[in-house]
Amino acid sequence: MEKELPGELRQRVSNLQGSLQGVLGENVDAEEEDGPPLLAGVFQLTGTSFLLTWNVGIPEDPHAEWVHFLAWRREQAVGQLASVRFSATMEESVQSDEAGRVHIHEQREVCKRLTRVSLEAFRYTTLAGAAVMPNCAPNYLEAVGSSSDSAQGKGRGAAYRVACDRAHFYVQANKFGTLFTETDWPMQKNFRVQAKWFDDLVARAKLSRDQWLQYAFDSTVGFSTRKRNFDALESFEKDQAIATDAAALRKKIAETCPKRPWKADLLQRAQAAEMKHFFR
Repeated sequence: MEKELPGELRQRVSNLQGSLQGVLGENVDAEEEDGPPLLAGVFQLTGTSFLLTWNVGIPEDPHAEWVHFLAWRREQAVGQLASVRFSATMEESVQSDEAGRVHIHEQREVCKRLTRVSLEAFRYTTLAGAAVMPNCAPNYLEAVGSSSDSAQGKGRGAAYRVACDRAHFYVQANKFGTLFTETDWPMQKNFRVQAKWFDDLVARAKLSRDQWLQYAFDSTVGFSTRKRNFDALESFEKDQAIATDAAALRKKIAETCPKRPWKADLLQRAQAAEMKHFFR
């Protein structure tokens, strides 16, 4: 008779399984994590759409590593693992303390539903000879506030296609750290980019404001509102920088001439000279 796992261990295993098992019609972006996923060989994929992340490490030549990955992918994505749509990108791990660390995302949709396929089939060997198992995330309509424990935001039924496209956008987006991108399902041409997708990325500091505004322009929806917000943010940041610099100047003057404070008009002129570079 099989012994039942203790409650705490059973919950841990359940949580791990939820983070590594793809489910039909769900969509999310995988977070960068160092090292292979725990007990990766134990869990299996079920579904038709998956977002995979390989933490490659620090390659000697990122472009050569990227070419090597694409060549491996062409050989690996065959049979039941063949993709009907895919997007892949190599990005610098900007949150890592190690300079040059990169990871690879791939959003892959397969033709026929996979049932209990081991992640071992996705083991990638780098140019340096390191074997890397991927993290695999299910698919969600929303990134913020969604979790594998909640049905909210999951792309099921009619929302399935939108959920998959959101994952393709996440991979293709020109985020901070993006190095190379490849896809056979390009945004705008094959699917409409929804404004909340790039709003989410800029809110999570994954996208520059300039790129955010460009995506708003390309999608045309709500561009004028976002342009006003963009200008307001730029103006606010400039005001903040001026105020900070003025405070530093006043402190410097006070330290230099503690007993002979400058007259108000002279101080204003000095500040104006100091601030003029903000308006070039």
